[in-house]
Amino acid sequence: MKITKQQAAEANLDAAIDAFLRGDWVPAIHMAGAAEEVFGRLQEAKGGSTVPDYFWEKTDFKDIVEKKKDYISALNYFRDWIKHHRPDHPIEIEIQESHAVLSVMRACIAQATYTQKGRRSVASFLHWYSENGERINGIIEGWPE
Repeated sequence: MKITKQQAAEANLDAAIDAFLRGDWVPAIHMAGAAEEVFGRLQEAKGGSTVPDYFWEKTDFKDIVEKKKDYISALNYFRDWIKHHRPDHPIEIEIQESHAVLSVMRACIAQATYTQKGRRSVASFLHWYSENGERINGIIEGWPE
């Protein structure tokens, strides 16, 4: 089977959204992270920015975090905890629905930015978000700073 990086990223994004819509947040975060990473690197190869880089450049996070490295680390905390075992990681964490939403949303943005095309799976996720976004935003607003 021959497959391109874009096709692999699209397969990961579709699987991430499918897992998310089933309520299976761990694989959703893992596969969304893989999709976002590949789409982001493909976008960089075209002279563009990854999703985290784009938001770092367009938003002032200085009141929250001073260094870009710390910003990226915070953004990727749950993805990295799921994908890697590091001595500084706790053995157990609580993964909330909103963590999965943010991971999948980032992958959707990366896909749309790179391909400039819609996907049926992304449309399904955005439909879910249109029905649940207010609730998710309320959870996110309650997160500690």
